[in-house]
Formats: sequence, C-alpha cells, structure tokens
Amino acid sequence: MAVLVGPSVGAENFITRRFVISPGGRIPEHRHDRIEHEQVIVRGKVLLRLDGREHVVGVGDAVFIPAGCAHSYENRGRGEAEFICVVPNTKDYETEWLEPAPPGAFAG
Repeated sequence: MAVLVGPSVGAENFITRRFVISPGGRIPEHRHDRIEHEQVIVRGKVLLRLDGREHVVGVGDAVFIPAGCAHSYENRGRGEAEFICVVPNTKDYETEWLEPAPPGAFAG
C-alpha cells in the first residue's frame, strides 16, 4: 500500500492510496465501522468479497464499500492486481480484522 495523495501534500479531507496484490496474494477479511471506501481497479482482476458475497472486479470497475461492510480481496490471476482506494482522512479510522491480520498490518 502506498499513499498517493494525503496530508503531506496538503489534502486535508481525503487520502488516496494504491494497493498492489501479487498473484496468489490476498488482503484478509476486515471492516471499518465508520469509514466507507471508494475504489477503482486499474490493473488485473480481484475477487472481492463484500459481506460474504463474491464479486470479480477488473480494470475500470468502480466499487463502493459502505461503512461496516466486511470485505476481503484475492488475486487469483497470473499478474499483479492494482486498485486505487479513497478514504476520508479522519482519526476515527479503525480496522477490525475478521481473519488473522497480515504481518505489519496497518490500521487504515
């Protein structure tokens, strides 16, 4: 995960992040009770689970993840998958991991 736009460049209200998932990689199921996400897939395909329902999303697909929605990501493809994620810049950002968190997991 890399921050593309955030407080370091003067963006006070939102943070734009880039996630890259290697082939066979995944982000375990988690949720944020008070934070919604807006995402756009820019490379590859991702198996996205939203409250237990599976969706395959690919390049150009936009995704809205409501606050409190359990979600996870899996790359079953042969190449890297990449998506852009926009979240509010708030001190209320908390992550509840519903599966074991990856090593070095971030709070947001």
